[in-house]
Amino acid sequence: MFGIKLIKAERLRRFLVILFYLGFAVTMIYCFLHTDNSDDKVLYILLCVFIPFGLWYEMIRYKYTECNDYLHDRCCPNKVLRLTQFIYKYDIFKRYKLQTMYLEGFALIDLARTEDAKNFILKSLDRLAGTGKKLNFEYNYLNFMLWTIEKDKKEVQIYYTSLKKIFSMNKNSNENILSLKYMVDGIYCYTNKQYKNAKMFFDRVKSELLGKHECAWYYFYFSKILFENNEVKNSTQYFLKACEMAPNIKIFTK
Repeated sequence: MFGIKLIKAERLRRFLVILFYLGFAVTMIYCFLHTDNSDDKVLYILLCVFIPFGLWYEMIRYKYTECNDYLHDRCCPNKVLRLTQFIYKYDIFKRYKLQTMYLEGFALIDLARTEDAKNFILKSLDRLAGTGKKLNFEYNYLNFMLWTIEKDKKEVQIYYTSLKKIFSMNKNSNENILSLKYMVDGIYCYTNKQYKNAKMFFDRVKSELLGKHECAWYYFYFSKILFENNEVKNSTQYFLKACEMAPNIKIFTK
């Protein structure tokens, strides 16, 4: 669920991949030029044909990684939507289609385009997610966040129940996962107007362990929870934190 950041390890991987394909191409050309066997020449030509496919795969993978990073680390939903369209167009084998659709769904919510998000999930994502969607974290988390914004308690309950089941299956949860679980519990309590319980769960969250996107949403909902608990000053501080951390998430100021 948390975005793949374009850190040094990822850049190093891309450099090594390019180096590999360059070395492979040079080797094939060298072998082609230094053999007199026609069968060997055909073989080297066929092997070279795989290079464009390998580079294509790496390009799609890079764009997906970049898209993931723009959502979870840079919080730029408009950029995410542009990148998703590129991936849909060129990912001819649909290798990253489902993962990309989750990113698009979150970007639509961030931009306060909740009606578009609902139509997108019902018409496209539901079908593609298939029979395994009940235990798919991204699918249930996306729907949970959407329906909490829409204040549809019935739908919130459905996806909260699925998320609780998914969390319970992870017996060795680290602090990152526990913080996200407490955040989900807190949002659920807030939706059901259990404001004291919501604050109790949010107090347990270690925000420094959340990704930037999740942390911004944490601040946003904490501001709402604090307001309902008559802590107006703290509520304002958390709201400003959310807006400062992710100024491109439009739904915060809708």
